[in-house]
Parts: sequence; structure tokens; C-alpha cells
Amino acid sequence: SPTHPLQVSQARGAAGTHLGPRALGLAAALNKDLKLTMRQTCRVLQEMFGLSLSPGGLAQATGRVATALQGAYDERLETLRQSPVIHTDETGWWVGGPGYTLWVFTNPTTTYYRVVEHRDRATAQAILSDAFQGVLVSDCLSIYDGLDGVQQKCYAHHLKALSKALKREAGQGSSYL
Repeated sequence: SPTHPLQVSQARGAAGTHLGPRALGLAAALNKDLKLTMRQTCRVLQEMFGLSLSPGGLAQATGRVATALQGAYDERLETLRQSPVIHTDETGWWVGGPGYTLWVFTNPTTTYYRVVEHRDRATAQAILSDAFQGVLVSDCLSIYDGLDGVQQKCYAHHLKALSKALKREAGQGSSYL
């Protein structure tokens, strides 16, 4: 049968599905952004677009996308490290089970995400590296306290803590609060 010059395989069945960049982008968005499982993502691709794909095939395809984007991902972090201000936050993340952390570092033009096993000072320092000489804006998590450089704690976190303290009996009427 005739094939396109860029077609990489003559495989049949589910292995014969060739996803272009738009389909791969959609699959990645469904799986990563909207948190559909691989199986659910494959079902959407099949039902909406007639693309037969196994969860394993999708995992391999998203892995190839990740490999292709690694350089741009690394450049994004280097760009952030050169910025005058970085805002950061972290939250628990599920990777086949609990215990991981999604870390976000951002400024007005760039956002960088990293999923790691540890929510600790050493991990934050490794991500930022000594290359970052700007102001780090974070919540009041103690792991940030030992990092070098200028820091600013997020006002919203302070205001929330003050509001909570003022509602407690010990905080009512406090001139300090």
C-alpha cells in the first residue's frame, strides 16, 4: 500500500496508528493536564477521532515527546535562573502512589514544573542552583529558610495566617496581630 515518505512504520492494528503532532499534543493534554489515565486518553482518541492506540503505545509516544522537548525544558530553567524574581510553590503529587511533590517556579514570562521525590531544602537548592541570584518568593514552608539569597514570603500566606490567628480566642484583641 502507498505510504507517506515520513511514515516510519508499516505496522498494522493498534501499532499501525501514526499520531501527528496535534494528536500527540491532544493526548498529552488529556493525560497530563486533564489527568485522564492512559486508558481513558486512548478511549477519547478512539471515540472522538478513530485513532486506535494502546495505553503502552501512548506511554511510549509521550515519552518520545518528552525526549524531544528536553532541550526546551532545560532552557526554560536556565532562563528562570537568570531572572530577578522567581515565585515558587509545591504540592503533593501522585506518581503511581503518594509521596512525590510537584514543584513550580515561575515569573511573568516563564513557568517551570518539576516532579520530585523529596520536598526538602536540598531539592530546592539543586533546582535553583547557585546560578539564581534574584529574589525568591515563597510560602512559609521552612525548607526555604536555609536557602541563600534574598527571599520574600508571599503576602497572601501571611494574611491567611493572620486571619486565622485573629479568629482564635488567644488572638482576639491582640495589638500585635
